[in-house]
Amino acid sequence: SWFAFDHFYSDSAFPLAFPRVFDPRPARLLDVGGNTGKWALHCLTKDPDVEVTVLDHPGQLDRVQQNAAAAGVASRLKTVPLNLLDHDRAFPTGFDVVWMSQFLDCFGEADIVRLLERGRAALAPGGRLCVMESFWDRQPNDVAELCVQGTSLYFSCMANGTSRMYHSQDFLELIPKAGLRVSADDEIGASHTLMTCVA
Repeated sequence: SWFAFDHFYSDSAFPLAFPRVFDPRPARLLDVGGNTGKWALHCLTKDPDVEVTVLDHPGQLDRVQQNAAAAGVASRLKTVPLNLLDHDRAFPTGFDVVWMSQFLDCFGEADIVRLLERGRAALAPGGRLCVMESFWDRQPNDVAELCVQGTSLYFSCMANGTSRMYHSQDFLELIPKAGLRVSADDEIGASHTLMTCVA
């Protein structure tokens, strides 16, 4: 049921975000917190040349690999099992795009900065770090705003106690602390924002 809820928000956003992320086309993309691999598989099936590396916990990566094999794109997919909160462990490097979708909202502000720093270090020269989130202040109406805010109650009471749905200004203040600046800030579909960051 969690995946159904999570994918409800992301599935419609991925096709809309893809043209922005792939302009210019990356040769190598790092998907941090790739979950079941839906974004990775979308990229691999839409672009026949891109190579995607997914970072996540080992249990998630088993599912990513199975899904990639079923889609016939496993040869261009790599997976790296990683405790994402082990900030002493660097991400692999040399990526044209580092992608973080509905990921950073799982953490408190100090961890967000450290994860962004590790993402910045993973970029190739001229690379971009793309953050896609559902910020509560950027919803199209009051009802949608309240629904997104209500998700924070679930995270606080039922999940890990630190996740929450952020105000966009929070991220606009955290991103520079990681040595990045926002080069583009785009609305994506009904509820998402895509912040493209460069070093």
